[in-house]
Amino acid sequence: MLTDVERALVECVERGEPLDLAGERTVRASVIRQILIGTLAPEPDPHGIDLTGARIEGRLDLMNVRSTVAIRLTACLLAEGIDARYADLGPMRLADCRIESESDFALNGRQLSTPNLVLRGATIVSDGAAACYLREARIDGAVVLAKATVTSRSSLAFDGQSMAVSGTVDLREGKFEASSSRAAISLYGAHIRGSLEGSGAVIRNDLGAALDLELAVVERPALLRWGFIAEGVGRRGAICLQRADLSTLECPGATVRNTAGPAIMAHAAHVRGQVLINKEFVAHGAKGATVDLSRARVDGLLNCEGSKIVGRGGVALDVSNASVSQSVLLRKVVIEGDHEFGAVSLFGATIGEAVECAGAELKNSGGPALYANYFAVAGHVLLMDGFTASGSGARGAVSLVGAKIGGLLSVVSARLWNPSGPALVVALAQLGRTLEIFGPSAECTGSGRGGAVDLTSVRVAGNVRIQHVPIRNRTGCGLSLNQAVVGESVEIDATITGGGDPVALDLERASVAGTLLLKPDRITHKQSPSKRMQVDGLTFAGLPQGVTSAEWLALLSTGTPHYSAQAYQHLAAAEKTAGNDGGVRKALMAQRRDQLAKNALTSTSERAWVKLTGAVLGYGYQPWRALVALFATLLVAVVAAAVLGGLGGLAKVRSVPTAPIEQCAVIDRVAVGLDVGTPLTTSSARARCEPTESAIGTALTIAGWVLKVFAWAFATLFIAGFTGAVRKTT
Repeated sequence: MLTDVERALVECVERGEPLDLAGERTVRASVIRQILIGTLAPEPDPHGIDLTGARIEGRLDLMNVRSTVAIRLTACLLAEGIDARYADLGPMRLADCRIESESDFALNGRQLSTPNLVLRGATIVSDGAAACYLREARIDGAVVLAKATVTSRSSLAFDGQSMAVSGTVDLREGKFEASSSRAAISLYGAHIRGSLEGSGAVIRNDLGAALDLELAVVERPALLRWGFIAEGVGRRGAICLQRADLSTLECPGATVRNTAGPAIMAHAAHVRGQVLINKEFVAHGAKGATVDLSRARVDGLLNCEGSKIVGRGGVALDVSNASVSQSVLLRKVVIEGDHEFGAVSLFGATIGEAVECAGAELKNSGGPALYANYFAVAGHVLLMDGFTASGSGARGAVSLVGAKIGGLLSVVSARLWNPSGPALVVALAQLGRTLEIFGPSAECTGSGRGGAVDLTSVRVAGNVRIQHVPIRNRTGCGLSLNQAVVGESVEIDATITGGGDPVALDLERASVAGTLLLKPDRITHKQSPSKRMQVDGLTFAGLPQGVTSAEWLALLSTGTPHYSAQAYQHLAAAEKTAGNDGGVRKALMAQRRDQLAKNALTSTSERAWVKLTGAVLGYGYQPWRALVALFATLLVAVVAAAVLGGLGGLAKVRSVPTAPIEQCAVIDRVAVGLDVGTPLTTSSARARCEPTESAIGTALTIAGWVLKVFAWAFATLFIAGFTGAVRKTT
């Protein structure tokens, strides 16, 4: 038996008219069911049921119903909920309705099929199960939950696992609260052919994820934009996108929080367009990566510009082993992490264009600020315009070990700090263009044995320019280019400070195809001036620039801790190529002096010989010294013979022993001196003038022997020096 209100409803359905009960009348749920199955109103108008302000008595049981009648309930109260399992219904519009259930699903639409499901402004509440349960439902149009309030005190707010939606899923400005270990909103494995609209929505779950899109497919943009808030708990993330397939992901202005896991978990996700987590996007996570894009594939741009991402106990932004076909933009971001593998991790990632970090602020109390070891980027890496990186540990504040960079690496007006390790590590990296570190307000400060800036074994196809930047390390190397290979030139015009055992500037075994420009007066070592540089095995084209050859030799002698024959030989070869024979001799003589000073010669006899040849021959490169000594010996001999001979040391040869002693003429005494001081020559003076047996004559005889020995020695050394017989090249 129908009540008057129910009879009026049937008549309105038949005429296609709305019925507004102003919230004061009751309609039994069974009446609506009978209308839909054709028992009542067998010939309904296409407008279907259009009911406003009704109290629906009983649970609306539409299970297995097959009907094309449209359902339009506005501002109605369904105190015992709706059961639409396995139903195939016409369009459903339940705008501004209140749908409740104490122990069951407030709206159970498992495997429901309908052209549209509109729940705009609805309030859906369940105490004992999921509030809105649409598992495996098929919606040929849109699912609209805009401005809806969906709450479950013991389970999911919205369970749309494996549902198929041909249109949009609209969550805009909705409020969803749950207490479920799975999610507040689950779209696990769902297929959405339209977009996912979430701007302004608030989703909270105190036991699990806020929004679960794992394995979901969204063919048009996922728009979780301005005012969107997701708060969840656990390792699956506040927003779970693991292995999801999305058109684009856009989250500018969104806020995502997780007190015990990631904010966004997008591990192995595939995004066919851009990912925008920018423009005041805020994410807080703990015990894992805050934004996890590890092993994800992004076919467009990854834009984080202007975002703030904070991780406690983990990486803040994890793009490790991911593939991004365009650029990664980290402009003006604030990212804080606490993990040994970086606040931002690009480890093993492949990036199709560039990495831009202009104005970014990266911090990590437990490891690198930027960890990009072994990643590959086709374009530039730009750490510039106020970029700051504060890290800790041996991996460095910025670590690019083994990276492959197709363009340039530009560290311009950037500040890098690490109190317990290097500031910048680019060891073993390969660069297709220039590596540059310079700019006003730039700074690289590190600690430990490794370089504050460590470019060990880097391969740079272009130039290396390090200018106008203080590089400091009080306990280790300042700048290391050990075994670096540079295709063009190297320019080092920076203030470099080192300390401890390592040198301040390490250029050992570096290979520079172009020129080397260096400002040695700006290189200091806190403990020892002799540890300013290491250059053994360094090669470059031509003479060093920015320093004279004399200054370079002084640096090799007093500014390096170990003797390096190769460094001197390299300079000598460059001087020879430049046609500067004097420079060649100076370099090789400086080499021998340094060899002695740094005790590279351990044999006493060898050291003595080198000292002798150094004094007499200029180590074989100034044989004129021996010639001067020979002439000096000759002069001494002549003076001695002339003076001592005149004092009775020489006398004319007597024909008979009894003949009186006669003094030799001056010319004969000079001739005797020439005989004594000149090897291989004799004159007839000895036949006319001989030493006397007096004390002066005896002294003159002994002096002659000594001077003869010196003359022979100096003559021999001159010949040896002139022919190069005493020179060594090692």
